[in-house]
Amino acid sequence: RALEGLPGASDVSVSLEDKSAQVTVPEDMTDDQITAAVADAGYEVVSIA
Repeated sequence: RALEGLPGASDVSVSLEDKSAQVTVPEDMTDDQITAAVADAGYEVVSIA
């Protein structure tokens, strides 16, 4: 639920079993902005594709 609150986030998919999440964000959002927003939500970014 916290990831759904990311600015501009859409198509949020979370797997508790895999301990992973996929989130679609606007193209103009930088990797640093994504990482900061995810950290603010209490999670860690492992990779951005």
